[in-house]
Amino acid sequence: MKTVSDLYRQLSVIEDYLSQFQVNDQPNVLFVAPQMKMKDFYNYILPYVVMNEKNIANCAMTSLTKWDDQQYITDIDMLLFSKQLLWADIVVFPFTTQPIGWDWTEDTPSVYDQIRTLNPDVRIFYTVDFNFYEINDRHPLYSYMHSPEAVEAIELNMVHADAIMVNNPELLSYLQEKVKKLKVDHDVERRLNLICMPVATHEELIYENIRVGETLEVEQAHDAHPERVEQLKKKDGVIRLGMVLTRYYEDDLRAFQKELKAAKKAMGSKLEIFIWGLDPSECDNLLTGVEYVHLRPKSIIHYHRGLHNLNFDLLFIPLKKTVYNATSENLGKWIEASIMGTPVMTIDQFPYNSVIRDGKNGFILKKKADLTSRLKKLAKKKQDLVKAGQISRRLVREMFTYDHNEETAEVLREVFSVKKYAKGE
Repeated sequence: MKTVSDLYRQLSVIEDYLSQFQVNDQPNVLFVAPQMKMKDFYNYILPYVVMNEKNIANCAMTSLTKWDDQQYITDIDMLLFSKQLLWADIVVFPFTTQPIGWDWTEDTPSVYDQIRTLNPDVRIFYTVDFNFYEINDRHPLYSYMHSPEAVEAIELNMVHADAIMVNNPELLSYLQEKVKKLKVDHDVERRLNLICMPVATHEELIYENIRVGETLEVEQAHDAHPERVEQLKKKDGVIRLGMVLTRYYEDDLRAFQKELKAAKKAMGSKLEIFIWGLDPSECDNLLTGVEYVHLRPKSIIHYHRGLHNLNFDLLFIPLKKTVYNATSENLGKWIEASIMGTPVMTIDQFPYNSVIRDGKNGFILKKKADLTSRLKKLAKKKQDLVKAGQISRRLVREMFTYDHNEETAEVLREVFSVKKYAKGE
């Protein structure tokens, strides 16, 4: 089984890069500009691996670029070659605010139209990563995503595609009504499909990533000399509470500042808080007075080994109850923790409440104020954490993996069926 690192190296070797473009009876799927970040891992990289492995489709990537933790919207700063586009039955574009779906000028047709002129039978998918309509004014992308130019570009990229691809069923429902109006407003007659990608993992690939990944750098707040660690040992009576966050979660983390501070004060050394992914200065502003251990962000090449080495007792996902979160979160964090045998605690909100049964395979907070009492109870009965993690791991292996559940892989066959998007159907 190849690792993500293997794929990255493969695409930098011209012979291996060209070998992607197989020709047989399977549909040909071209993924444009994936990055080594978790959203793209589920949307593009794993489907690429699985569909090639199981002969569902011939998949190729135009590139696989390194992850930039400050870049949240993909810029497609590369050439698309005519041979690639003539080969493709389906071209999958990432979530971008670049105007690829509409004419730049009267004399310059859109990227979509140029592709369709070259290959009239091609089908174009446009990915929407999160609900940009519902971003609030405290989100780091608010001013950017709420500019008229960005909203217009995304809407036209959506409405002129053949399919919009999401990985949250609630986002799919939300966009259905929006798209109906957009098609009328822009006089678009083309049939537009909305499809929900499966969020699933591949256990063999994950454990290969663990085997070859780097050890983590762990630092106490602003330590100039972070310590590299192998797998941390569990401690009796102590809960190692982990949070895996990006700047997207700043407002959510801020909403739990009071509760986390109270929990740490009440439990002292019985509660260790680890924050992975945010810049230390951002953490300081969001968690004033809360003692925590900071972990430098990693790309997916090293992410799974890092999660394995941290050996959390509990993964905490701080969320506010909002339409944005209910329509933008996917099950990725829950799957990643569960495959390691780590249970998840979060609030009672979709999508997590669709898979977590409180006290059985994870923990649901009905009220934020319950955080301290729930953590204190679990510290005294850590076997409940172990049991919940084991049940959650079994559920993920049975229902949310491509290598243990053939039905999950068959969803990819349905999503990328060329006949499904044929003209007139």
